[in-house]
Formats: sequence, C-alpha cells, structure tokens
Amino acid sequence: MSQDELLAIVRRERKAGEDFSFAFKQEIEADLKLLKNKRDKKKDEKLVGDSTLFNNHTALMARSFQSKNQIKLKGDKSGEEREVKMLNQVLTEDLESPMMKALRYYIYNDKYATGLAIVGRNGWDGIYKRNTFQVVNPLTWIMDPNGDYFTGNYAYTGFFSIKTKYQLIDMGVEIEDLLTQTDANGAIEQKERMQRIQGLYPDFGKEVFDVYYHFTHVTDKKGVTHKIFIHTTNVDTYIIDAGFCLPNSPLEEKSPDAITFPFAFYYWKPDRDNPFGDRPANYTRDVQIQKARIANLRLNKMEAELYPMYLYNKDYVSGKDLSFGFNKGIPISTGIDGPQVNLSNIVAPIVKDLRVDTSFAVEQSLDKQVEKSTSIGEVVQGTTPGRKETLGTNNLIQGNTDVNLSLNEEIHAIGDDQFVRIWFGGYYQNFTGADKKLVYA
Repeated sequence: MSQDELLAIVRRERKAGEDFSFAFKQEIEADLKLLKNKRDKKKDEKLVGDSTLFNNHTALMARSFQSKNQIKLKGDKSGEEREVKMLNQVLTEDLESPMMKALRYYIYNDKYATGLAIVGRNGWDGIYKRNTFQVVNPLTWIMDPNGDYFTGNYAYTGFFSIKTKYQLIDMGVEIEDLLTQTDANGAIEQKERMQRIQGLYPDFGKEVFDVYYHFTHVTDKKGVTHKIFIHTTNVDTYIIDAGFCLPNSPLEEKSPDAITFPFAFYYWKPDRDNPFGDRPANYTRDVQIQKARIANLRLNKMEAELYPMYLYNKDYVSGKDLSFGFNKGIPISTGIDGPQVNLSNIVAPIVKDLRVDTSFAVEQSLDKQVEKSTSIGEVVQGTTPGRKETLGTNNLIQGNTDVNLSLNEEIHAIGDDQFVRIWFGGYYQNFTGADKKLVYA
C-alpha cells in the first residue's frame, strides 16, 4: 500500500472521529471548568462558586485509588501454578513502580472527570526490562463512531499531540519537507486545528506541529486483516513512522486477525450512545450551578440587610445626604406639609423581609440527589453531616456506599483485563530468552 493510500485512510478516519466526538468533547471541557471552579474573573468577580463536582470527584478518588497492585492473574490449566506465581510477581513489581503509581492516579482522575481513561503501551525500557505506558488525554482521543471500546470491538483509534520543531527533528522529520508539502487549504486546516489543540496545551509556543498517532487495520489481497500504526504530521500529509502492530500472545501470533491494538479503556459507566460513557458530572453539574446561585442570593440578601434601602421625604431631606456605603434612598412625596408632618417619618427604613430562609432545605435536597446517583454523601466525604447520626447508621451508610461503588470496580476490572493483555504483550515482544529480570518477591 502506497503512502498516499495510507494518508487517505488516516485523513478519512480521523475526520470521521473528530466530527463525531466534537460535541461530546465540548460538553466535557465545560464540565472540567466546573470541576476546577473556573469562572470569568472580570464577569464573575463578585460571584462565589461551588465545589460540588470537586468534592464528589475527590471522594470517588479517595475511595478508589490505591498505590498497591490489585490485579492478580489466574491459570486456567493444572500445573501452571509456578508460571502464574512468577507472572504475578513481575506484574506487581511493574505496577508498584513510581511511574505506574502516578499513571494509576491519572487513570482514576480521568475516569471520574471525563467518564473514560485511556492507557497505551508506548515502548520498552531496555534497562529495567519493563513496559512503558502513557495515559492519553481523553480530549485528544479520536474514536471509531461505530466502535465499542468497552468490549474492545472497534476498527480504529488514535490520539493527537503537539511537538516543537526540535522534537520533530529528534524524531527524524525533515522540517524543510513539511514547509513545502502544505498547500493553501492545508495551511488553513492546520491553523484551525492548531488553535483547537493549543487550547489543550497552552504552555507551548506558537512554533509547534500537530502530530497524530493512528491505529487501524488493512486487508491484504488474501483477505487477511492486519493491524497497523501510522504516525503523521503536517495536517496528515507527512508520515513520520508506520508499521504492523505486533502480536501480544502466542494466540495472536498464530492468527493476525486476533492481534489487538496496544490500548486499555477504563470506564466509569459505559454508555452505547456516548463513546466517553457516563460521568459523575452528569449528576452533579446542575446541582453545583444551582448551589452557587443560592449562595450568591444569600450574599445579596445579607448585604441588603446590612445596608438597607430607605424611603425619605424629598421635601425635607436631600438624597445626597443619605448616599453613604451601600445605602440606597428612594424619594417619595406624601403631599403633607406644615405642622401635620411627622418629623420621625421624614426618613424611614424599609421593613426588612424576615421570612424564614428555606434555601438550606433546598440545598440539602440537592445534595441528597447527588448522593443517590453517585453514592457519595457527607459521611463518605469525611465531612461533618448536617445532622447527628448513630454509629450504626453511619456504618450502614458506609456499607451501602461500598456495595454501590463495587459496581464501579467491577467495570474497572474489565479495563484491567485489557491492560494485562498489552502488559503481557510487551514482554512477549521484547523479553528474550537471554534477558534476566530481578524481582523482589
């Protein structure tokens, strides 16, 4: 297959993925701003925000994240105990390395923030004899619109990043070739795409290039399907690297059709209609917005009570005399003059609204809604509940929370299955009979 044919496949599949995911990614970007409580400083300078999404996200992270390896392999045949024990020791050694602990944190963070975490095997460490992995930013992910990534049934996938000119040179790219290959239409497309990408990488300078990593399949003349990777840049007009995806196991070695891409997908709650799945923000977003609105209304009410409005008789008092602090004067004319005027009423404060503030009850109701949908309430967050509960009630709440969150862990384990496959694939492809690896049992 020629380079032009490969580039045509990349451009077609990438565009389909970008068009399909655009609206989903916009929603996620808006939710991430709420999660970080980001607001327009000039527009919302006097407003206060709310941290419902952050509190819920932090509690989910605290209940789920563990630095110790929780994955255990099991043999399906008798007599495999020794091999399985050895593999478990190697797996634990790898997953409890500082790098993997940090990546595991990013996995849970992305899963609860966007609904999905993506892990890709991106190399082999020849010194420590182990795989290297990367957690892909979900907002850079390109997906097959017809794929099911939860079950691993998809035709292609990919993700993009940006590189500086010097990073591309280190990758073996001839920069002069890039500058001559981009036509006028390509230059416009590159500019539009880079504006979107630089929103995700604000710390990079202007002299950067879009680098795209694509994984897809092609069928040869004999009807055999091959999984391939293609790395491009310059609006997908220049191929940096391309090749066949290698088998991850003896089974895949025998059947090229069975070879899988080097990715694992971790979902919070899969959804057939959304490639990113469901996410906690869908159940906490409106609550945070309304709680922030309630908080600002309370502040306005408190300010009005501290600096009330006044009615004054303009025939006797000038409004300028009342203009101090936040006081607001409203002039009125009574039509009464002379000795009939009651001097004690020349200036009179408006009667304050002393009705009971029911907003706290509304706020508690909103928090209960979040607790029912995500299993995260005050007790689980470690904060002081709004009312006192018995020890037995608190234990019951904790127990029910563990039961509900166990579903999340069962779903997470399916991602672990995909991860173990690509982890084993790295050893299958790179660890030779002459290699040795020291494992601390």
